[in-house]
Parts: sequence; structure tokens; C-alpha cells
Amino acid sequence: MNIKQTIVTVLVCSLIVMGINSGTKISKSQSVGKQNLVGIIKEPLKNGNFEGIGKGYNGDIKVNITINSGKMEDIEIIDSNDDEEYLLQMDGLIKAILENESIDVDTISGATFSSNGVIDAVKDALMKAGGLK
Repeated sequence: MNIKQTIVTVLVCSLIVMGINSGTKISKSQSVGKQNLVGIIKEPLKNGNFEGIGKGYNGDIKVNITINSGKMEDIEIIDSNDDEEYLLQMDGLIKAILENESIDVDTISGATFSSNGVIDAVKDALMKAGGLK
């Protein structure tokens, strides 16, 4: 094999690998990039309770967030048609959002649709709290 054939072979293999990797699925929270709340709040959050809606597996997921002193203090799922077994797993997701002060958190494996619905609902509520761009 000469040098030209070697280069062509390496390029073709690289393109094949890139094509395979480009089809890899990632969750919504990963696909939107870093969403640290400090970086996307355009003004201090308003104190109070704000509802947000996101799409879960079986329809809308509605959350209520509590803002105190300009920071998220609590997130509560107030309505959802998703199966209870998946919603029970959202405690870890909610804890991660509050601890990291970010919606850029990993989804719960096996409950991805519910996780994304909660993340989207929190984002919607944060927009209503006057913070997100």
C-alpha cells in the first residue's frame, strides 16, 4: 500500500467513525449545552412561587418552583400523567437542579422522558420568574 492509499484509507475510516458517532442520542439537557442559571439569568429572579409546564412521557408535567432571596429553594411536581414509578425517581433530579443551581443536569436513566419534562417545566417556571433569556 502506498502513502496515498494509506491516507485515503485513514480519511475514509475517520469519516465512517464520525458518521456513526453523529447518530449518538443525547438527552435534551445535554443537547442545550451548559445552562448554569448564573449564566442565563438576565435579572434577579422574583421571589414567590411559579408554575411551569414541560412534556413528559404521557403528557404535560407541571411543577411549582419556590424562589426565595433570588434563588430556587424548592421544586415540586404538582401534576403529571407519567407513571408513578418514573415520577418517584425525580427526587434525585430535583435535588441535582437545586444543588447545582442549574438545569444542565443528567437525566435519570430509564426515566428520560419524565426527566426532560421536569427540566423543561423548571425552565418554563424560571422564565416566568423573570430570569431566563
